[in-house]
Amino acid sequence: MALIEFNTIAALVVDDQEFVRKMIVQFLNKLGCVETFQAADGDAAYAACIRYNPDLVICDLNMKPTNGFDFMRKLRNSPNAPDKNVPVIFLSSNTESGAAAKAFALEADAYLTKPVSPNLLKERIQRLLPAGAGSAGKVNRHPSQPLTSKSGFDTKAVEEKLRYLGFSEIRGIHREGEYWHVDAKSPAKVPLHLVLSPYTGEIIRVR
Repeated sequence: MALIEFNTIAALVVDDQEFVRKMIVQFLNKLGCVETFQAADGDAAYAACIRYNPDLVICDLNMKPTNGFDFMRKLRNSPNAPDKNVPVIFLSSNTESGAAAKAFALEADAYLTKPVSPNLLKERIQRLLPAGAGSAGKVNRHPSQPLTSKSGFDTKAVEEKLRYLGFSEIRGIHREGEYWHVDAKSPAKVPLHLVLSPYTGEIIRVR
């Protein structure tokens, strides 16, 4: 199975301790990530998801004023997030089974206890993000330039573009936040969920 290239991943790191955020970002940079963003609590993380549409969120659990559970609840139920199903890895010093069970009940994708092994974190990321899923370098994420819905693409244009690329059985075309989301079958007839850029119509995420 092909593994994702880390230089294609845009990652959001969430922790209320700055040195922990910097440590995780440094580790991601060593793997090859060139687009990393940071947030200090759940509210800031939710705002960052809307602003940056990351491919992956690595999130602490116990934060103030808004913890990881509240962040997940808000993200997964949001009508405004560009991708409310973005993979989320929780990192926590809480080893109680109830905490992990609650995290998975809120649709977390992984739960790792601190201090986390770099190799284990790398393996989890590769398991969650298939090759071709990264959006680094494909989306305008400049902080001074707000996202815009004036992309020139409507439902028909999105469908035409995907059919031109060989996708079939295109259905469920809708927008979440600023981005197009589409369920379709690949040229190899594999069911996929696609996220398209509002700027170019380019496929920026596949799952």
